[in-house]
Amino acid sequence: MKTDKFKKNTMQQPIIILLITSLLTGCGSRTNSTSSDTKIRWNKQDVAAVAFVGYFTYASDFLASSTYKMYTEQYGLQDVQLVENKGDEIYLVIPRDPKASVTVNDYPEALMTDPDSDDYGQILYKSEDGKPFFIKCSSAEGRVNTELLLIDSEGKGLTYHPQISTTDGTLACPSAMPEGEGTVIDITLPVPASQLPQETDRPDDNLSAFIRNGRVMVSVKQAARSRNNGIYAVEGINGKCIGLFTGDIGQETNPFLCMLMDDGGVELLNHHSVMGWSDIEPGHLLSSGRLPEMTDIVSFVQKPVFDVFEGDTIGGYITVFAIDKDGKEHEIQECTRSFPSLYHFNPSGDGSTEEHVLTIWPDWKIEYRNGWHESERNEDYFGRIRPLKMDYENETYEYQYEMLTHTQYPSVEEDPVTKNVSITGSFRLKERPGESGYELTVLSGPLTFGAPEDGSVRYRRDPEPHERWRL
Repeated sequence: MKTDKFKKNTMQQPIIILLITSLLTGCGSRTNSTSSDTKIRWNKQDVAAVAFVGYFTYASDFLASSTYKMYTEQYGLQDVQLVENKGDEIYLVIPRDPKASVTVNDYPEALMTDPDSDDYGQILYKSEDGKPFFIKCSSAEGRVNTELLLIDSEGKGLTYHPQISTTDGTLACPSAMPEGEGTVIDITLPVPASQLPQETDRPDDNLSAFIRNGRVMVSVKQAARSRNNGIYAVEGINGKCIGLFTGDIGQETNPFLCMLMDDGGVELLNHHSVMGWSDIEPGHLLSSGRLPEMTDIVSFVQKPVFDVFEGDTIGGYITVFAIDKDGKEHEIQECTRSFPSLYHFNPSGDGSTEEHVLTIWPDWKIEYRNGWHESERNEDYFGRIRPLKMDYENETYEYQYEMLTHTQYPSVEEDPVTKNVSITGSFRLKERPGESGYELTVLSGPLTFGAPEDGSVRYRRDPEPHERWRL
């Protein structure tokens, strides 16, 4: 890691000339004057402080998280910019010198095998005032995709690739550097210890799970349907996982993986969502996201709950309770109106039929897709769902959704294109007794689910269209 590496990238030479000019006219090195300096024990060669904050697939989740609040409060920071690249690892970078010149580049994979490659990455961020910032990037399996270039006002340089160790998940920091080059100090905040297991494996389950460097991995023991056996990473977790528990919810075997996160929050992954059930093919590995009203959780327990009417037990079920630091139990709720796919069809005048498919999983995930029946697919939306109103007596249920990905199918010859999105809205499902279906009414948001404006549509479990589909 030599300082002259800055000169190899010809696309960046004008930037470097400006940086050197600013060094010649600078007035000497100063420590960053923010209150973060009082919390950082700088070493002589350090030019930047870096923390591995955790895993966040979606920037909006991170900026709204308690983890963002914890780090900004700990180091006295306000309105910290998030620099985004591909990946779900979040790092905090605090330059020591408030006059440091900083450039963040995408780092093409070709440069990892050939440092002299001409495959230059896009400039993601530039600053001449040494402001702290967050980086969202990836170092999965040791393949970094982001490069940080820093020069302080004394001419001390740093080339750094944010990454965590593949063995223990700690921040990778260069230490013994040549004269004239700077080093990085690790300011990652400690993760709370948990008494929960770091892995869970029930003999009768086809899934087991374990924690690797704060990330949750699931192992499929035997292939089923289109889900191959092997190890998969749980997607979309927020923060770092510190403990695991598997328990059933309902009157039948219905395994839920409960993930305790570093801030005391809880996220879920239902085994059926991963492996598929009924007419549902294996689904996504996306976590439920943080369950509402679950804070300061320390453990879990599975036990039965009985329904009592006029002193008599009339039924019951098994469920999981999260236990907080004060010993209070909080029942973990599955999505009680999850179902195999529901279908709405809309015949057109040319003999073709629009097809709309809605799936809600037990671990609070939703998929909506549309296209043409027995023909081309148009688009898919996938995301998370939360209850707004559950009126069991009148069989009416209202949900709020946030779609996180949007996949479009341009044509049969072209590959589908998936983009991260944040599309929110809500809808109502009213059960139609005897019809094995629901009436769907859009309450808010841009997605119509096939409904006309200010109208409703019928969704049924029957995957084939017929005349009675019309409301």
